[in-house]
Amino acid sequence: MDACFGEKFANCGRRKVVLVAHAPTGLPSADALEAWSLTGGFPNVVRSWPSGGTAIEFLAMQLADASSPFIVSGERKVAAEFPADALARPVLDAIGSGTREHGKIAERCGLTGSSLERALGLLVEKRAVLRERPYSTDTSKLTHYRIDDAHLRAWARYVAPNMPAIERGAGAAAVERVLTDWQAWKGQAVEPVVRESVLRLALRDETLASAAHVGRWWRRDGRTEVDIVIGDRLPVAKRLVAVGSIKWRESQPFSPDDLRELSHAANLLPGASGVALVAFSRIPSRVDGITEIWTPDDLIAAWR
Repeated sequence: MDACFGEKFANCGRRKVVLVAHAPTGLPSADALEAWSLTGGFPNVVRSWPSGGTAIEFLAMQLADASSPFIVSGERKVAAEFPADALARPVLDAIGSGTREHGKIAERCGLTGSSLERALGLLVEKRAVLRERPYSTDTSKLTHYRIDDAHLRAWARYVAPNMPAIERGAGAAAVERVLTDWQAWKGQAVEPVVRESVLRLALRDETLASAAHVGRWWRRDGRTEVDIVIGDRLPVAKRLVAVGSIKWRESQPFSPDDLRELSHAANLLPGASGVALVAFSRIPSRVDGITEIWTPDDLIAAWR
């Protein structure tokens, strides 16, 4: 059993980013961050990663066996923390599917009113789920929910909806459904650890050293979002330090077009006028007008 099993979810996998990069996956930094987004750094799950293997190879191997560490560790977490009568499981499944807004969660899981509130309250209390609000210098009532633990987030995405097929030995069919989704989802999956790493990096940078929190900001219409918002305090910033973009593309680095998109979004973000612009790019890049572009190697270094 994992050493940190039974701790609050938010305190487990994050401190193990470097572990994923160095033992025993044999992966370069970008692939190690993707591995973290699936394993959460839990030793029992990380040890099952094929040396030098890709995320898809790992998922294919784990989903083919209902007793694999990736599957069993997630089942144990859910069983240990959430009693069956708490109604937390269908809410967790809804959020794990990518549903983030309160009304849509209710629609997907079929719970409303006090039943939904109790389930959400338990998930938040256990820190399995986070309530997020747009981070800026203005107060906002907009709320998104997301699963906080990386391994549990991946388990809810790929294991929970496919468990009937996995249990009857049809994991290969589940993998086929996962292939396309993983390509689209992995950029979103690494965003939480990118933001946490950026905070650590910002504190080492004299121009960003007043940073106290890194969040994200979005508008109600869902068409405008800023991936990185660095501010001086919680829950509402008195002053923003920098805003930025996360680009997890395998073949294209952060580009001048991305900078123009970021600048446009920053003009709409309360408190962002005139602040530094930063970026994270899976592929190293140089673009005039950006204060800093961090890479996967920088993020791994932030945890050493």
